[in-house]
Amino acid sequence: MLSPTQRKKNIASLKAEHSRLLKLEKAKTFSNRPPCPFCGNKHIYAYGSNPGNNKRFKCAQCKKTFTKRSGTCFHYIHLRSKFQNYMNVMLSEGHKPLKKLSKDFNICVLTAFDWRHKILSAINTSEKQLQGFIELKNSIVAFSRKGIHLSKNASKNFSKRFAPVQIIVAADYNNTSAIEIARIGKLKSIDIEVSLGIKIAEKAVAISPSNTSIKEFCDKKNINLTQFQKNKNPNNLKIKKADALDIALKQLVYAKSRGVSTKYLHLYAHWAIQNTTVQTESLIADILKQTTAWSKYTNRENDYCQFLEIRSEIKHIKTAHREWKTAGNFNIQN
Repeated sequence: MLSPTQRKKNIASLKAEHSRLLKLEKAKTFSNRPPCPFCGNKHIYAYGSNPGNNKRFKCAQCKKTFTKRSGTCFHYIHLRSKFQNYMNVMLSEGHKPLKKLSKDFNICVLTAFDWRHKILSAINTSEKQLQGFIELKNSIVAFSRKGIHLSKNASKNFSKRFAPVQIIVAADYNNTSAIEIARIGKLKSIDIEVSLGIKIAEKAVAISPSNTSIKEFCDKKNINLTQFQKNKNPNNLKIKKADALDIALKQLVYAKSRGVSTKYLHLYAHWAIQNTTVQTESLIADILKQTTAWSKYTNRENDYCQFLEIRSEIKHIKTAHREWKTAGNFNIQN
């Protein structure tokens, strides 16, 4: 027989063990549930299912309900099986003309365009920092307002020449890379700092073609930089990885798409990176988890307007007249 004191100790230890196991079970259960697409909170409860038999969840913080598809590129998609096939073809077979996709999937060209950009909005670049030996390159593409001639807001000086779009391409030897749209016009070191600063780890060593802005940026970040001139390069220094990414982007933009509006250029930059570094199956799995896709897609016009105000002297012309009531409801943090 146990004494009253021993019974109390055993009961207390059993309660503590039960509490510990309950916390572990809760943590395991919550880890398998998606974060709230509205506020980002991870404390989520099961909340029945919708008419389509998809499980619903409720956020303990904002009290909103959602499914696993809420906020993803599947948000507001009615032809989900067709959209899934469209995504598989787009990511596995590469770029195809919108008219061909429209014919193959029996959808209009505008829907093919929208679906492409919804998927591209869900493609995230790697969160890993560029480490070790890094190749840097400053590339340019022409500023484009492709499609604006169809808009009533098109300015009279549509044929006016604009300053080029400055792009920074970076790649290390750990299969991590980045393509950032830095500025429209003359490149400054602060533009590289804003676009690429947090993505480069400490004690990195860089190599690049001769470029004043890149040199100033590396000096500020205490990055050991080696530069070379294309015409005078006795040591035959090369940046093969950065050059390959730059070529992949320009082939996608010019040879395959026949031009891309600068508003969407960063999406095609992400696509070019994923095409060269990520397997299709893992890319699709990652896309389906991105609950910020809908917010990025619907707020693209506002984001582009802010970019032009901060990093260019070009006036923004609004061409997208569609608005979504839920555009500002979702969490936009990466």
